[in-house]
Amino acid sequence: MDELSVLPIKETLLLSIASWKNAEMAKRWEKATLLELYGVYGGVNKRKDAFGKGVPVLDVKTVIHSPYLPDSLSLHVDVTADEKLKYGIEYGDIFLNRTSETIKELACCCVALENQDAVYSGYIKRLRPHDKQIINPLYAAGYFRSEVYRWEIENVSTVFTTYASIDNANQE
Repeated sequence: MDELSVLPIKETLLLSIASWKNAEMAKRWEKATLLELYGVYGGVNKRKDAFGKGVPVLDVKTVIHSPYLPDSLSLHVDVTADEKLKYGIEYGDIFLNRTSETIKELACCCVALENQDAVYSGYIKRLRPHDKQIINPLYAAGYFRSEVYRWEIENVSTVFTTYASIDNANQE
C-alpha cells in the first residue's frame, strides 16, 4: 500500500489505500476463489517474425514493473481481427506473468484501468472479472501487489529447473 501511495496516480486511489488499511472494513469482506471472481485466459502466442509491427502488446517486463497498464506499450505484434478480439484488454482486466526465473517476480500484477487497443503475450495470464462491479480495479492493484498476496503465491508455486510456476490447482 505504501508503494502505491507514492505513485503519481488519481486522488481516488489514495483515498482507497487509506480505507484498505482500516481493519473494520476488511471484517465485512466475503471470501471467494479467483475462479469465482474471474475467468483466467492465456495470451497470444506468435512466431518471432510477427513482432515489431501491428498492435501494441503487453509484455512480461511491463507486468512485473507496472501496477497499472501504461497508456502506451512499446512492443507490437501482428494479430488477426479474431486474435485481437480474443486477447484484447478491457477495463478491470488483471494481468499476471505465469512464469519467472525467481519466485519474487512470479505472478506480478498489472491492472487495466481503461479499455486499451492492445493484446497481451502468451507468458501472461489475464484475469477478466465475471462482474466488473464486484472488485474495484484499484483495489485489485493494491491486493495483487501486497505482501499477503506474495506470501500466497510463494505457498502455491512450484519450482522446476530454473523457472517458478503457478500451481493452477490452488487458486483460492
